Amino acid sequence: SNLNITCSGPQSVCGASQQGGFNVKEAYAELLVPILKDQPFVHSLNLDLGDRFSKYSNFGSTNNWKIAIEYKPIEDLLLRGTVSKVFRAPTVTNLFAGPASDSPVAVDPLNPNCAAQGTCQITGIVSGAQYANTNLGTNVKLQPEQGKSYDYGFVYDPQWLPGLSINADYYRIVLDNLIVSGPGTAQTILGLCYQGGTTPVGPTCSLVRRFADGTLRFVFETPFNSGNLETKGTDIGASYRLPETPFGNFRVGAQASYIQAYNVSQVGSSQHLAGHFDKTFGNFARWRALANVDWNWGAFSAAYQARYIGHIATGYAEPNLGPSANVDGAYANSPYHNGAYVYHNISFGYNIEKLNTMIQVGVDNVSDKQPPILYQQNVINANTDVNTYDTVGRSYFAKVTVKF
Repeated sequence: SNLNITCSGPQSVCGASQQGGFNVKEAYAELLVPILKDQPFVHSLNLDLGDRFSKYSNFGSTNNWKIAIEYKPIEDLLLRGTVSKVFRAPTVTNLFAGPASDSPVAVDPLNPNCAAQGTCQITGIVSGAQYANTNLGTNVKLQPEQGKSYDYGFVYDPQWLPGLSINADYYRIVLDNLIVSGPGTAQTILGLCYQGGTTPVGPTCSLVRRFADGTLRFVFETPFNSGNLETKGTDIGASYRLPETPFGNFRVGAQASYIQAYNVSQVGSSQHLAGHFDKTFGNFARWRALANVDWNWGAFSAAYQARYIGHIATGYAEPNLGPSANVDGAYANSPYHNGAYVYHNISFGYNIEKLNTMIQVGVDNVSDKQPPILYQQNVINANTDVNTYDTVGRSYFAKVTVKF
């Protein structure tokens, strides 16, 4: 069946016809198999098996499975591990969005000023940078991404300290046939075509058009499959519900995520994006965290939350694709570093039990923290990463929830 696409971009993009669709039929089954229970060194041991069969009208059929083990050597400790097959089909927008035009800032590897001065930086209008006319389009020949996911971790709920819970998980995800799309695609296409030189030898050269004098005419900025992605890291967390006090109940908690690696490998290049912001792939601050304190006393409640985003370097992590974000790389002076950010949120609530009603008021971004100015951006004219940072500033809210 056809799907209408909602467009939130500029008129040059949204004015084109944007309609298309495909059919998907799926079936899913999961089986939990108890293996052992209440044995020496085995409080419980379970095997979890799952499979999802999908049949696409345009991609054919695929089976995506998972195998998970849950092992409790003692009642307090859960050890777990999961291996699963990963599958991601192209979106309707990737496949069927209408044609449009754009003029993003990009670096032409054949620009003589760029080559002579060694200033191939996308920092706005600088020597070596230019606006590249692009034809935005789609690619009905896109293929799904496929790969595997590995997750291993534990949960510890000690009986000697009721209310405490500690968890940690290590993950590794590998994706092949990566779908490259979105902001920065034109620069990626140019970089993959010339691969640090001046000879068009890469797989994306068919998307680059030039005038007779060699100047850049336009780039077909369409999604395409290229290379693979590997990411790995650790998620950790802890929470504690304090014993009841005359002043109410308190609960504290924190969750953190560390990106050890986020590597995108394509023909002629390999980007190591952990710790960087890249407008094509996103923001990969190595550390992110949430901390919270919750309180309730009778009908009253309050909450405080702190959100932490670690520091990043802005730019490409592969010199062949543009400015390097690697301070030890060939463009050691080009990366722009942004410090860590912390946002503070508070809220207060009152529960009217007889009416099944909760009234809440609060303030988000209490300190009115403004987003960093980035010379790369993933939304037109945003000048920052709107998917990560708060662009509104301090805001106030009131909410009434009624249960029927």
